[in-house]
Amino acid sequence: MPKLSAKDRPKHPASATNARTKKITVLHGGGSRHIMRSPFDMRTAIGQWAAKAEGELVSHLGGSDAVTPTVRPLVTAFVRTQILIAVAQQELLSKPMFAVDGATAPAFDALLRAQDKLKALAETLGLERVTRDVTLRDIVDGRAELPERADDGND
Repeated sequence: MPKLSAKDRPKHPASATNARTKKITVLHGGGSRHIMRSPFDMRTAIGQWAAKAEGELVSHLGGSDAVTPTVRPLVTAFVRTQILIAVAQQELLSKPMFAVDGATAPAFDALLRAQDKLKALAETLGLERVTRDVTLRDIVDGRAELPERADDGND
């Protein structure tokens, strides 16, 4: 039997499907396990933001020399939890928070769990909340920044 070249060999029916990257829809709650485990596509805005945020956090913790291999997964989990919080917040802005029967939306529960996880990770990493005294005069003069508010259209 003659040996076939690569282009003449029959192809597996799923070879074209397997060659394409999978599209992943980011959801809140249990449907977003890939946020915590899968690698990000660095061509996307989320992937680029995650890399930047992880770099900033590593820098804040003392640089890559100070961040041990044991701490690195905690840094990654911290950044990914921030993304999960943002997704849950967007979900809550686009849909009602309460169902007809009065139960809260699944995104609300996911948001609370993610915020608790972020707080625990921050404590584990040794991040502390820094408070400072700000007067109304500082805000008026532009020496202090106001926290950003989501534009909900109710102004």
